[in-house]
Amino acid sequence: TALSGAATGIAERTASTSLLNPTAILDASSSLAHVLSREGDTAALFAFAEFQDGSVVPVRGTDIQLSTMSPDIELTPPAEEDGWAPWTLRVAVGAVAQCGELVSAVWLPPAC
Repeated sequence: TALSGAATGIAERTASTSLLNPTAILDASSSLAHVLSREGDTAALFAFAEFQDGSVVPVRGTDIQLSTMSPDIELTPPAEEDGWAPWTLRVAVGAVAQCGELVSAVWLPPAC
């Protein structure tokens, strides 16, 4: 069965205060769109953090937790020893066409 036009997406917005500075607010959001059209198609998922001053920094793959809302999407995290490697998303065999926000992400910054 071919998976035609399946779109994966991440869209998340959170706000919280810092433990080190309770008056500072961390406002995080993310977005991603990708179209995978066949069973077995894969995508590498990289993460970047953009701050209010416009600076952008890469985020280690091991500092991101991804989850899927679809059994037709297989997620593989990077190995701990290769923390900068990306997560891999794969369309499962027998998958059906889907669109929408099918993958969610949480940034788990390392402890200070």
